[in-house]
Amino acid sequence: MKSSNCTCYVTIVLCLVLSLVQAVKGGEAPSILPNNSVQLYLPYQNRTILHYSMIYASQFYDVNENDDPNDITDALWCQSANNNTNIGVWYYPDGTEVPLFDGPFGNTSAPRPVYSKRFSGQIALARRGSLSGYEGLYRCIIPDENGVNQTLVVGAYTDTGYDENDGPDADPTMQFSLLSTSRLATPPVFSLSFNVSDGPPTTVSCSVNGNRISTELSHVIVNGSGSVTRVTVTVRLREAGNYQCTVSNDRVTTGTISGVTAVSSTSSLNISVSNTPTGLTATRLSTGLAH
Repeated sequence: MKSSNCTCYVTIVLCLVLSLVQAVKGGEAPSILPNNSVQLYLPYQNRTILHYSMIYASQFYDVNENDDPNDITDALWCQSANNNTNIGVWYYPDGTEVPLFDGPFGNTSAPRPVYSKRFSGQIALARRGSLSGYEGLYRCIIPDENGVNQTLVVGAYTDTGYDENDGPDADPTMQFSLLSTSRLATPPVFSLSFNVSDGPPTTVSCSVNGNRISTELSHVIVNGSGSVTRVTVTVRLREAGNYQCTVSNDRVTTGTISGVTAVSSTSSLNISVSNTPTGLTATRLSTGLAH
């Protein structure tokens, strides 16, 4: 009888120990949320990243890969100043929803290659498999503190795909639109729309006759799996001359990976506009990733 009781006691202790080990492996959610608006946070690099940044597979996981003392899970976190529970949705590059998982991080029953997991004010994109066949522009939609849905995009690639990527490439075929209600409006308002492929367009900056100008920028994903984005630049300026827009991306790591050195790349377009803009010519100036 005593032997039986002892065996049962040992079994219970072992079960408790195994449960504790599994919880430690699973990790935790970040404890700090933005004070306002929304953001993307990458614990593996311990930094927030820009909208339309570029990361690779070995930078996000579904466990505490870098042994953070606070046991933060090294997923990619879409965070909001709205700390309500059950908010946020992640989407694959093809537009389908990344499956939610209610089990603990690191659980072998979780979906592959990625899954999402919700916490108060944030939702994780966790990886537990190869991104091969799943590369491209991942999209998170999450409400801000005012309850207004915001969209954050990140380009996620295999390590090799990230190393060998030479984008972003700005398509010289552009669409010009005069937005003013009157062609004599002062200043005229016009927009320039063009596709950016082979990498996310983190930053778009424009100048006229070499002088930086203020613009309004919008993005629309055209083909997430192909990393194609439609960029529209709105200009409120009455000045004839040579308008140039430069597209660049922000790589979370720009050092040497697997023997290849990756750096941020740029692509530029030249636009000639008259006093009352009626048309344009576009010329591709440069593109490419330095290796």
